[in-house]
Amino acid sequence: MKARIVTKFGGSSLTFEKRPKVIEELIEKPEKFVRFKEIERYAKEISKALAKRKMRLFIFHGVKQYGHIAVEVFGISPKVRKYCEFLSDIFVEIFRKYLPVEQVDLAKFCKWNEKLKIFEFMDYLREIKRISETGCIPVSFGTVVDKTPKGYAIISGDDALLYTGLMLKVKEAIMYVDVPICNKNPKKYKNAKPVKVLHSYEEISIDVEDFDKTGGLIGKLKKLEILALNGSKCQIVNALKKGNVYKSLLGKKVGTLIIPKL
Repeated sequence: MKARIVTKFGGSSLTFEKRPKVIEELIEKPEKFVRFKEIERYAKEISKALAKRKMRLFIFHGVKQYGHIAVEVFGISPKVRKYCEFLSDIFVEIFRKYLPVEQVDLAKFCKWNEKLKIFEFMDYLREIKRISETGCIPVSFGTVVDKTPKGYAIISGDDALLYTGLMLKVKEAIMYVDVPICNKNPKKYKNAKPVKVLHSYEEISIDVEDFDKTGGLIGKLKKLEILALNGSKCQIVNALKKGNVYKSLLGKKVGTLIIPKL
């Protein structure tokens, strides 16, 4: 039986830390913002892992500037979807060179129920299960979805990974980021030390970036803690280190394991 595994590539692993002068730059000059070579390497490493291990893979990714800055400009509006989808189109086009992937837009299959404070997710789950059963790999991304009874809401790649992981009872959940998880922000402190096992997000000191609309690293850790408590093996991995994506998909520990304590 193939192991069900959910993965999520954080926006920081797909884009450079650059803000556009004007939002149109994100589409007109993607080479300034998108890590094209890294995305291709991720696809190659996944393909290599699939050749060695039987697994049913579900891929999600963040959108970084393409979502967060679009929200700054347009608010939580359908206009944001254009920018999120643009980045995902690049991701999927590169991945298709090496993998049988199929893009699934959450905005078409998911809604936020304002009364119940929950994403209505069943249509989306049916769609990605259908795709997976054909031998393809569904790829979804953070975007803006409709809200019931009216309005719009943000669904992040982290949210989608959590819901999918819980409902499909996945064996493993892996989040890929652009730095190793350390006791404090390694981008700011040279003496930051890598953390091999994390029991709670409260054990590290990380600030959420001002423009991040979905909780940053702390938000990721909180969601992985929930999945881990429900029996999934969870880890956060530095995707920018060559070989880490490949090794993690073979079940090897190359990042920080999330093992919460009640």
